[in-house]
Amino acid sequence: MSNFRIVFSHPWLLLILLALFATTLIPYFLLSKRHRRTRNRITSIVLHLLVGVMAITLLAGMKFTYDIPNVENEIVILVDVSESLSMDDEFEKNRDDYVQGLINFGKEDGYKMGIVTYAYGYDYAVPLTHDLDGIYEDYIKYFNECKLDRTATDLNSALVYARDLISYPDTAKIVIVSDGRETDRDAREVIRGITAKGIKIDAAFVNSGVTQDDAQIVGLKYEEDFITPGVPCPIKITVNSNGFQTVTFEISDNGELMSEETIQVDLYKGPQDIVIQHTFPDDGSLHEIAIKMSDGDAIYENNVYYSYYNFAKYTKVLVLEAFAGQSERLDELLTSKNYDVTVKNLYTAEDLPKSVNDLRAYDQVILNNVANRDISDQTNGNVVEGFDALLYSYVNDYGGGLLTFGGKDDNGEANAYNWTDMPGTIYQEMLPVQAVKYTPPVAVMVIVDISGSMTTTDDATGRTKLEWAQQGAESCYNALTERDYFGLMTCESYQGTILDLTPCTNRNKILGAIHGEMPKGGGTSFSTAIEAAGQKLAAQTNVARRHIILVSDGALPDSDFELSVENIVNNYNAAEITFSFVAIGISDSDVADMETATDKGHGRFYNIADLTRLTDTMREDVCVDEIKSVVTEPFIPTIVNGSTYVTKGVETDEESISKMTVELGGFFGTKVKDYGYLILSGDYGVPLYAQRELGLGRVGSFMCDVYSDWSQDFMRNENGIKVISNIVENLMPKADIRPNPMSVTLKADNYTNDLIVYGNLEEGEKVEASIVNPMTDVVISLNALAADDEATTFCTVLSPLSSDNQYSRCSFVVKEGGVYKIIAKKIDASGNVVSETTLFKTFSYSEEYNVDYAEEDYEDAVNVGREDLNKLTTLAKGKLIEEFNDIFLIFDDFDPHIHKEYDPRFLFMILAIIFFLLDIAVRKFKFKWPHEIIRDIKNKKSK
Repeated sequence: MSNFRIVFSHPWLLLILLALFATTLIPYFLLSKRHRRTRNRITSIVLHLLVGVMAITLLAGMKFTYDIPNVENEIVILVDVSESLSMDDEFEKNRDDYVQGLINFGKEDGYKMGIVTYAYGYDYAVPLTHDLDGIYEDYIKYFNECKLDRTATDLNSALVYARDLISYPDTAKIVIVSDGRETDRDAREVIRGITAKGIKIDAAFVNSGVTQDDAQIVGLKYEEDFITPGVPCPIKITVNSNGFQTVTFEISDNGELMSEETIQVDLYKGPQDIVIQHTFPDDGSLHEIAIKMSDGDAIYENNVYYSYYNFAKYTKVLVLEAFAGQSERLDELLTSKNYDVTVKNLYTAEDLPKSVNDLRAYDQVILNNVANRDISDQTNGNVVEGFDALLYSYVNDYGGGLLTFGGKDDNGEANAYNWTDMPGTIYQEMLPVQAVKYTPPVAVMVIVDISGSMTTTDDATGRTKLEWAQQGAESCYNALTERDYFGLMTCESYQGTILDLTPCTNRNKILGAIHGEMPKGGGTSFSTAIEAAGQKLAAQTNVARRHIILVSDGALPDSDFELSVENIVNNYNAAEITFSFVAIGISDSDVADMETATDKGHGRFYNIADLTRLTDTMREDVCVDEIKSVVTEPFIPTIVNGSTYVTKGVETDEESISKMTVELGGFFGTKVKDYGYLILSGDYGVPLYAQRELGLGRVGSFMCDVYSDWSQDFMRNENGIKVISNIVENLMPKADIRPNPMSVTLKADNYTNDLIVYGNLEEGEKVEASIVNPMTDVVISLNALAADDEATTFCTVLSPLSSDNQYSRCSFVVKEGGVYKIIAKKIDASGNVVSETTLFKTFSYSEEYNVDYAEEDYEDAVNVGREDLNKLTTLAKGKLIEEFNDIFLIFDDFDPHIHKEYDPRFLFMILAIIFFLLDIAVRKFKFKWPHEIIRDIKNKKSK
């Protein structure tokens, strides 16, 4: 006990004691000695004074206060011993310095302290004790013998364990000494429950990271959505490094090296992508892809990465047609490719799908010459109300594939892509194209000859040829729309750009360039200008047509002719850039050569004698007709995007690699919504086939039919069949979309995995689940805890799937890298499998070894745990200590002593009453002291 004090609420009332002593002692001493020295008189005076003193102290509000040591102050130190803090001796020393500093502060005021170490698991390293002299040494000894799994960090479980060790929550604190990194579970989930008990939580941040050279594999991505067995597939490997180093890679498929040669790469600081080519065998199996990077860096654990590709085959196709018999060719083609095809007529079939689940019984739905009115309940009473919305949900929400083909109605007009039927409908919203009237956007580059002969004045009109050419350029511009682009160049012994390709909405800039001052004079040379114009037009990717018009009063010179024609051909082959030549009165001997040049450029040749016709001629050359709803002109499809699966294995023309080798007889005019959707086109970039992502699924639209003379050759040609079958396969789901009475999801949290099963179970039904290592064929049941002989297998079951949890959840741990298959089966009371779900899980390395090597701000990158730890302590209303010298702040809200207070009022009142009664008794009766009573008893015995 210390700091004992007597305090009074009203100390001035103690003055009454003076009156008490005066009124009691003065009369007493005025008595004669004979009377005042009697036993009764003295006892009465003393009792009287005691009663008075107690009464007066009661009035003055006397209390006793004192302090006793607070033996209830408890501090549990949670020490992070995971490997992220063991990658550098300096980080370990900083952590241990924090622990020792906390213990030294605790010694001064008698704190009760204990130490819990944690990583993936926890240990009570030093039990709570008041004897703090040797606990740091005990901690170091324990750490040197630590058997915890240090390859991961689970702060959540350690906090719960530390909470249960505390006896006095109101005067207790948990201090986390960590770098803040967590790999399994989230500590914030339990913070509120701990602080609700009164326990405070502070944290001391310890920096961590990797100071030596290190690189890690952080990802693998297949560059194509659909991989074709036997066809090389690009695989992108993402590597992250904290410095410059050279590494080698070995890549294996199902345990077999892809190549005997290793891949050597020079890495720089930050993320880096490495693309390799791999050909999957046509075996229809699951492929485990393992990438191993050479060891020798700081962390070897993150040098291996696993991925997989599963060749799941989806073949069930529903074809809905509006006109009977129009799907026969399509059915024949798809059946020959081993698709399971069902054809239904929207007007005659009685078993049309009536729900999304009915549609999900099929992997893909094909609408063959189906208009919006055919699936609208307003005009076709055979379809369920809202069928278009069901289709949307089927694709968007569940990942089904939708393919539409064109066709005509009974009047020969467009049916599937009808301009009047589609606008504002769900059907239109789904498609990658719009059924609207439009002219395709174009980019035009006008090249004007400004040689000396072009500046001569025409006698008939009084204007120079160059002025007429400028007027013709303006007429070209006026013929364009706001979606088009216009550019202007000159050509002579050098080429010059007057105006780069500019949106036609910028009228003042374009007209200013056309009628501005141009350089004059010089020789005539066209090849360089044609080449430069082609490069500029090829770079303009958001147009459907690119065109060059060259205006000159002379033919292509012999010295420049061959090179000019070569550039014209190159422009067309590379980007379908057409070329027209407007000549002003050239000789008949040169006409044949000029016609040859324009034929090579798929353009037109004009020889103008009357300059007044120049403006009309140039305007007519760039005019593009509005795309019609039905175009009956034969054309050869152009491959716009050759990197998609749709064009895999499709042969192209030898001269023009973007052209197919088969012809179509016509198409239905639409406008692609986004140029990125376009895969095949007709002339001038009109869409033939476009495809888009829609939620979880995909939608494709083919702007030709598959039943008439238009497509007769296409549907029998090897390349045409390849395109159609590729389109159908490319639109197939990425995963199984069939309705399942049981929904299974996997929540992976580094080592810890939770398998969650949704679905109602009837009496006697159960769920059986297992995890399989396909490489070893080892199967572990998730319905029971691991047996003793399974202790070293790749999976440990923490809580099994059982009747105790209604077969709704199980938890298991996977620490070995690889690809795993999880199979869940719903079993009825008779033991029959009602439904089955298969999931795949990959694991490469613990997140403990996942370090973010940023290109800049490296120090911030390795200290990412600081912010997480700050959020944790903020949620707990605690403190985050970032400097060792601030460690004393952890003890600021502790009181090392318990303040006690005693109020003696009730005791004094009782004593005052007792003394008052004794005083009365003493005054009225004679009494003997105990020793006198004893003496009298002895005297009687002696007689």
